[in-house]
Amino acid sequence: MPQHQQQQPEEEDRLSMLMDDILLSILGRVDLKTAARTSVLSTRWMHLPWLLPEISIDVKEFLSGPCRDPAEENDMDQAMQSLTNATRSFLAKPRKGSSISSLRLQLYLINTVLCDIGPLVGDAINSGLLKDLDLTIHDETDPLDRSEEEMIQRAQEMDGFFTAYPAVLCCLTRLCLYNVCFGKLDINHILSDCCKQLKHLSLFHSDTGDRTPCKIDAPNSKLSVLEINICRFERLELVCLPKLEKLEWNTWLSVYAPLSFGFVPSLGELKLSYGRTVSHRGFKLSEVLDGATSIHTLTLDFEGENLWMPLEIKELCPAFNKIRKLSVCGIFVHFDIEWTIAFLEAAPSVEIFLIGVSDHACESYDDDSEGPRSTFPRKRNPQWEMDLNSSKNLLLKELQFTGFASFEHQFTFIRALLERAPNLQTIVLKPNEQCDECDALDTPPVSLFPKEKDEQEMVPRPAHELLHATPTPTRSTTAATMPEHEQHLEDEDRLSSLTDDILLSILGRVSLRMAVSTGVLSTRWKHLPWLLPELSINVEDFLSVPCTEAIEANEREELAMVSLTKATRSFLADHQRESTISSLHLKLYLINTSLCEVGPLIGDAIDSGLLKDLDLTILDKTNPLNRSDEDMLQRAQDIDTFFGAYPSVLHCLTKLSIQNAGFDKLDMHHVLFDCCKQLKHLSLPYCDTGIYSDFKIDAPNSKLCFLEFDMCRFERLELVCLPKLEKLICSTWESHNVPVTFGFVPSLGELELSFGAAHYQCPFKLSELLHGTASIHTLTLDFQGEIVWLQPEIEELRTAFSKLKNLSVWGIFVDFDILWTITFLVAAPSIEKLNIQVADKHPCEAGLRGGMYSDRVTPQWEMRFDGSENRLLKELIFDGFKSLEQQFTFIRSMLVRSPNLQRIILRGDLICEECDALDASLRNFNFPKKDEEEMVVERIRGGIFMTEIIFDEDWSLII
Repeated sequence: MPQHQQQQPEEEDRLSMLMDDILLSILGRVDLKTAARTSVLSTRWMHLPWLLPEISIDVKEFLSGPCRDPAEENDMDQAMQSLTNATRSFLAKPRKGSSISSLRLQLYLINTVLCDIGPLVGDAINSGLLKDLDLTIHDETDPLDRSEEEMIQRAQEMDGFFTAYPAVLCCLTRLCLYNVCFGKLDINHILSDCCKQLKHLSLFHSDTGDRTPCKIDAPNSKLSVLEINICRFERLELVCLPKLEKLEWNTWLSVYAPLSFGFVPSLGELKLSYGRTVSHRGFKLSEVLDGATSIHTLTLDFEGENLWMPLEIKELCPAFNKIRKLSVCGIFVHFDIEWTIAFLEAAPSVEIFLIGVSDHACESYDDDSEGPRSTFPRKRNPQWEMDLNSSKNLLLKELQFTGFASFEHQFTFIRALLERAPNLQTIVLKPNEQCDECDALDTPPVSLFPKEKDEQEMVPRPAHELLHATPTPTRSTTAATMPEHEQHLEDEDRLSSLTDDILLSILGRVSLRMAVSTGVLSTRWKHLPWLLPELSINVEDFLSVPCTEAIEANEREELAMVSLTKATRSFLADHQRESTISSLHLKLYLINTSLCEVGPLIGDAIDSGLLKDLDLTILDKTNPLNRSDEDMLQRAQDIDTFFGAYPSVLHCLTKLSIQNAGFDKLDMHHVLFDCCKQLKHLSLPYCDTGIYSDFKIDAPNSKLCFLEFDMCRFERLELVCLPKLEKLICSTWESHNVPVTFGFVPSLGELELSFGAAHYQCPFKLSELLHGTASIHTLTLDFQGEIVWLQPEIEELRTAFSKLKNLSVWGIFVDFDILWTITFLVAAPSIEKLNIQVADKHPCEAGLRGGMYSDRVTPQWEMRFDGSENRLLKELIFDGFKSLEQQFTFIRSMLVRSPNLQRIILRGDLICEECDALDASLRNFNFPKKDEEEMVVERIRGGIFMTEIIFDEDWSLII
């Protein structure tokens, strides 16, 4: 498909024709950064992110990368500055009458920056622009490293922020806090009296002090969801929360019952999750649930440890009388499970019962060791003597069992449940959820989940419903293992026991930002990114939320370059680095103020021997069509100045990519070939020496092996001498005739020509272009769905095609005949693999072809074949297959002339995101359906040929 189309000045693109509500619905389904970047899709999309009714701005998306984990103070300051700029952009920009229904804001508690954020949010609330605020106050410090004094200080700073900007409190509907101790502050006053609209409260490692009780008495509160995670309350007393619907408490420190209820009439969902420790005394669940009479969903998670409650049945009946869904999770794999039936005895209304069994080899330590197990008591099977009556759970319809393994006590439990639940319809058995730490062990757990049909037949089931064994895509099919793997690691985690070369091999397969973030996996991983032999630092990873204003866009790029400079300094100026950097992949913007800092860093690293090879890409965010010749000249001069100031950079360059530069007045040949003596890979999109100019490359000493030109305006490119050149890509040229000529290129083996011919460009003979090449083994010709820009010929191509092994003919318009491509096969008897790609009509092109392209006319090539065969051809790949007659005719012709053809792969269309963004139903999908494949095979083979035929409709999804 052609990349550049002419359109009338007054015309807008297809996406601009969609209504705002449709476009906003699309943008609302992606993150804000992606939404802002979609401006390239359509002219009107540039302003739409600023019309979104719901906005989410997360400070962690602005963290410069690579950075230490946890983030350092400077990184957090920089991220908060970027967040402030993004917030100002979205709150201070006129929105043409629309308001923001919800702002989700996640930030750090940095007072110098909050002084800017506070007024922005406050003014937006007071003006009616912002309705609801969802606020998260993060903390990068590990809770174990936070003293109580620091937690109190964080609470005071937060209180000071709320006091300075009271409108923020009044608008809060959701609040999430990390590492805060309210101490002497009145938490009831802050959360109930001030936050009158608060509906959702999450407290992570936040409380009123170690072992202190906390009472919440808020009769006027709208709070409906309360989440508490590892807080140090001795006891939480919910005296009055009339609107509370859901409570989750994970890991309490109380020795006794951690919770009590007063007036909570709306409480329907309760989750209690805790791995019982040595110091915990346990408590009666009925005492905790006293006062909660409306619970319909209850989750009890024991996290693989001992139970923290004694047996009781009758006492639970008042609290359990409305329970519809009951989950009992984290039961140690070797524990008996029948005791859970006691809950069913007390809850006759249960309809869904979930059981979760826990078995983690990564947690297997001796109970006498000093490892993590020393915190927990020895695991003992629950000894509950139950006197169950003959009652039935008539309403129970479904049992879900996670972590099922073929153990006798699990079969016994299921059979017992079938006896007391006569209306049980479905049993869903699932394997354990995947655990990365378990998988990393030398001896991974053995799966005991029944996979084979004969194993599944052994499992008891309801009389009228088959067993559902469902290892879902998000879960691992690895289940529990019978013996525990006992590992003795005194000071370091499991990953730290791996050797450096293995860890570096793992990190080398992910992005640098992700590599730096892996410090949480292992103590020694924190320093390993600084030992990587190959580094990739991309300025686009540091971009903040995009802006539409030109000045703001420039500021974004400048800030990104500042962050890139810091990252480069961190990796190149680290004096503790003992190993050299074999290769640095650096992508940056041409911003002189930052290049003045990046240049010396790279130059010094090269001169000191720290850096061996440099892969440099100079990006440009400006659309090439919006760049004037003067702009391109200035960019070329700036690049030349940079290289002149830091000559070591040129000498170390092995790969270079430059965008939108005009070398009209500079000696482009001298810069790229005489100075860059180590250069092996050169890519020049939208670069040239002036429109319709000739460019000669005569570099007998050059090491260049890869050369790419895209949308360059040369009239002709003459490769006089490039002895090491192995691959050339030439896309979308301006030349009226043959765009490239070859001189001495003895190593050239791969050539790709891609072009959608305009109406003023004349077809040429491929043999003229290939004259001087005798070693090409891989050739790609892409017509981008337009007319064929080659003149018919056979004999003249034999010399250039004599060594051709792989031929790809792409972008053949769907309505064209394809038989003419056989002329290439006649000229290339050594072909082993042929790839044909058909280009369908694209709805996204409607009205865009204008007068630039000629009418599409099928090639009229008079072909006189000599009866030759392609005996070496083994594979035919056909992309865009549609069961059209001309396609069947072509494939059958290929079978006739290729007696050794072993495989034909029929593939669907390439996915076009622009077409799908309009309406996927507009696309012409004629790929054979499953029930049509046999008919297609028969039409191709005709009962004569036995070639293997493979159907692959969705191949483009994995490219």
